Amino acid sequence: SDEHECVYCFALSGYDPDELTLKIFTPDGFELKVQGISEWDMAISEENTTGTNTDIVGTLGISFVNFGMRITRRPVFWVSLVVVPTFLIGSLVMIGVFYGATTENLINNSIQLGLTTMMSMMVVVGILNDSLAKT
Repeated sequence: SDEHECVYCFALSGYDPDELTLKIFTPDGFELKVQGISEWDMAISEENTTGTNTDIVGTLGISFVNFGMRITRRPVFWVSLVVVPTFLIGSLVMIGVFYGATTENLINNSIQLGLTTMMSMMVVVGILNDSLAKT
């Protein structure tokens, strides 16, 4: 599976750790949840850290909080949204090309088939557009 680990870091610079420090606090019985999107499933890792780093600016410390995220791709998303409808539309087109056309209606049948295919693909693209996250 396609899985990624990411870390979101929130930091305060310009403050001494004695003046201001970031801490992670989760009340008892409270569970952190993240909502995934149609293509990705997201989860918060249990390995969240807090700390102070003085390596960057010398004597002035930087207080930070790290939130670990795990992002997993949902492979069925593309199969169900793109591959299956495209296969079905292609199958219908092939049936329409080789079945039911008479010689006097051959041109009209081809035009109808082309317009129907374009309209069907536009519906699939519209569904795909609605399913993807707006980023």
